[in-house]
Amino acid sequence: MIMSFDDSIPLTIGCQAEVMNGPKLHFVIEFELGAVRADHVEMSVRLRVESNTYETGRCYYWWNIRDFADGLAKMHSELTGRCTLSDWDGETVLCLAMLDSVRGLIGVGGQLNQYVFLDKAAPQADLVFPEMFGKSAGIVVSFDGLVTDQSYLPPLIAGLRRFLNESGIEHRPPWP
Repeated sequence: MIMSFDDSIPLTIGCQAEVMNGPKLHFVIEFELGAVRADHVEMSVRLRVESNTYETGRCYYWWNIRDFADGLAKMHSELTGRCTLSDWDGETVLCLAMLDSVRGLIGVGGQLNQYVFLDKAAPQADLVFPEMFGKSAGIVVSFDGLVTDQSYLPPLIAGLRRFLNESGIEHRPPWP
């Protein structure tokens, strides 16, 4: 059964980074929750900077979303620690860590992967990226050194928890 979640509140984290001998760049990390299929959801995570957007669309089990929301809530209440958002394969997409508890500054890093799979729809000769290291490559955008502050956490936590409570995603145990 496929359901979608209508989320009118955008889930975002505003960040900035300083360029050596240059201006501060402003980034936005966006979360777009998509189709719910039983106990998992398709979600896009986007990194926007100026006119460029980098995106990964991955699947997440309900507990991946819950663990991320709980980790964010703990960071917000204790002003310490770190938390990660991992997809259903256990690959880390985002990592947040408290940098300065007095000012509530949080470091943000992550990796956005666009995997390429060989199938009949895309023969190897048509791939943009050739085989590397024995497997077909995709686009990988890794980033760190971004900084945000704790004020972005409450709306993100609330939006993720609202999704878990209202989307119809099944909260069944991970393994039978």
